[in-house]
Amino acid sequence: MRIDQYLKIVQTGQGLKAEFKEGLSPSIAKDIVAFANQKGGRILVGISDEGSITGYKYKDRAKLNDMLNSIKPNIDNITTEYQHFVLVINIPEGKNKPYSTNNEFYLRIGSTSQRVNREDIRKKSQPLFGERHNNKFSIEDDLSEEALNNFLERSNLSTEIPRERLFRNLSLKDNESLNNAGVLFFCKDVRRFFLNATVVCVLYKGSSEVDILDKKEFTGDFLSNYHNTLNYLYNKLNTEYIIKKERTERLELPEEALREVLINAMVHRDYFSTAHVQVDIYHNRVEISNPGNLLFDKKYLGKKSVPRNPIMMDLLLRADYVERIGSGIKRIEQAMDSYNLDFDIDADEFFVVTLNRKEQIERKSDENQTEIPEGNGF
Repeated sequence: MRIDQYLKIVQTGQGLKAEFKEGLSPSIAKDIVAFANQKGGRILVGISDEGSITGYKYKDRAKLNDMLNSIKPNIDNITTEYQHFVLVINIPEGKNKPYSTNNEFYLRIGSTSQRVNREDIRKKSQPLFGERHNNKFSIEDDLSEEALNNFLERSNLSTEIPRERLFRNLSLKDNESLNNAGVLFFCKDVRRFFLNATVVCVLYKGSSEVDILDKKEFTGDFLSNYHNTLNYLYNKLNTEYIIKKERTERLELPEEALREVLINAMVHRDYFSTAHVQVDIYHNRVEISNPGNLLFDKKYLGKKSVPRNPIMMDLLLRADYVERIGSGIKRIEQAMDSYNLDFDIDADEFFVVTLNRKEQIERKSDENQTEIPEGNGF
């Protein structure tokens, strides 16, 4: 690999297929296992987490061999390159999954290698939705420059990185077309490719689905739909006034909880399902639902995470839309507790989160509600 090639990897940052290390630490074995259990990747030794080239003196392969010997079964075709004081370890996707080190299994999830069990890896053996190539998508005709530039800005990525290299480093392209994850994030109109990938918002009168007061469907790229849906929620919910030392106002439901529930509904949904993400606003509650049940036992909810769409999760981590993987439920709980409100989760065929509103707050009248325009919502 030429120095300009790995510098482009460094520019793109750590993620689903890239890990940076300042030295050859024992933890590299779990990263190798995590990459082999997914789609492969590279470890760059001599690079800090922030992407600075610190350099590494690679004297012999013995230390690396000791780590490789801890991995069962053996992973074929691992190669190394050493140039300009940077060691590059190339790990292919394994042919004999699952792999483990010291009897522990790992998967690459976002920019981290997470410990999982054998069953988690078995469930990922089939091609995932986001990884599938989309031959209908034309980069020339269908790419939203606005969506791409907004993502690059949020992710602190240079607009000077060549498109081909950028998409490959983000695991969005390895042939002539983008995969489904890339299409969802950077399309102009998602309905052209996936009718089920929109977000539908409905405002009801009262606490049942009898009378619909308003309905809106958002049809842009992934992040546009997320922002526009949040704006819709903010517009339809009430604000309340808090008087402590001074009078302040806040939304009747914690914004952090709304953001967390919505982003999780969109990224963890089952895109093979024909159903869409639904946001229902009732007089006494807000329900946000997505198709797809949990990929693990419900008792681990809030304690572990096995993303159904790891490439999309990686993009959200890069753009700082999500924090530590698996911590979302805890943040929702803390946010609702701070408002003295409760919430419920139904995790059967659909994953439904219900955020309960304060009964005494009256819904805003329609004449005080403004229409939310479609767009990128940034």
